[in-house]
Amino acid sequence: MNDKTVYILGAGCSANYGYPLAKDFRAVLSEYGDGLSQKPGYTENLVQAAKQIWVIGYSFDPNNRKAMIELLRKSDCEIIIQNRTKEGAEAICEELKPRYDDFAPRLKPFGKPF
Repeated sequence: MNDKTVYILGAGCSANYGYPLAKDFRAVLSEYGDGLSQKPGYTENLVQAAKQIWVIGYSFDPNNRKAMIELLRKSDCEIIIQNRTKEGAEAICEELKPRYDDFAPRLKPFGKPF
């Protein structure tokens, strides 16, 4: 990982929502994801080495956020939240900050929607 930036794409990045690269990368990402199960700890190592993490199109729904929170806790870098709207990114950060004070200071909403 040369630039030490990790991008985590949520369901909001699907081709159905108009994310410009989703159609082109679907097969590649699927193959990559399948290969991760054969590399225990790989994702955690990427996150630990990151200088910046972008979480794009992930809503942090309370029903499925536990694994994401645990992964982000393994980092010590800035975490940029980008959503379909600027207000959406800001709302996610404001909701998470009082609940996860261990990494809340590192959460930054990105002002431009994707």
